[in-house]
This record gives sequence, C-alpha cells and structure tokens, in this order.
Amino acid sequence: MDSFLETLRGFLSPVWLWLVVGIILLILEFEIPGLIVFFFAVGAFATAVVCLIPDVPLSIQLLVFLTVSIVSLLLLRKYLKNIFHGYTQSNPDESVIEEDFKGKKVLVISGIAPGRPGKVEFNGTGWEAEADEEIPADSLVEIVNIRNLSLIVKKV
Repeated sequence: MDSFLETLRGFLSPVWLWLVVGIILLILEFEIPGLIVFFFAVGAFATAVVCLIPDVPLSIQLLVFLTVSIVSLLLLRKYLKNIFHGYTQSNPDESVIEEDFKGKKVLVISGIAPGRPGKVEFNGTGWEAEADEEIPADSLVEIVNIRNLSLIVKKV
C-alpha cells in the first residue's frame, strides 16, 4: 500500500501536474482558435521545467506560469500567427490558370450573349461562362481566361 501511495504522490508532483495542464491547454488551442491558449501551454511547460528544482513554492510556480505565458504571448503571437496562418494570394498564379484552363475546348450547355452569361461544361462540371459575342448552346468554345468563377470563352 505504501508503494501505491508513493507512486500516486509521484504522479501528483508539480512537474506532472504542470505537464498535464500544458497538454490540456494545447488540446484546447485546437478547439479555441486564435493562438492565445497556446502561450499558456508554453507557460505551463516552462513551469514544469522550473518544478524540477525541489520544493518550489506554489507562488513561484504561478509567477513563472503567468510571466512566461504573458511575455511569450506579447512577443511571439504576431510572428507565430503569420507562420500558422500562412500567406494568401489575392490573385491565383497566372501559370496555374494557363495550365488548367486557358486553351481548353469546352461545350456550351446554355447560350451565351454579351452581358448575359451562359453555361459550359468543363471537366464534367457546369461553369458559368461569358463572351463578347453571342454563342448558341451545343457550340464548341475555347477558354481564354477566368475571372472570379466565370470562364471567359470565344468561338472556335
């Protein structure tokens, strides 16, 4: 029975408790977006490291936890947010458009007229299409560009 209590006491040591708190906070970061809870997990892990020193008072543990959490939040959040969220492009890469769309021949499903989009079938999917001229249904057209989600086409 004494060995069980000693084992239990070992798992209830401050090091293990702070590690568990850190893991719980990391899991919460996945549920609560915003990259804020992550820094409190960092603070918990730092506190677990400090608790490797024997007999660290609870007040020092809390001070380390809050200090590391807040300082890392203030200094690193903006930098890490850019890394985790990545970079976006306002316009797709021109080479992707050329490779995937431009020059492909497609069938007109519903007629197209200037100022009145129609539909074409591209890769088995219906797409809105625009043209500078009137093009009847069942005509074959060529994709010359893409604007938003509309294909710009011309008669073949």
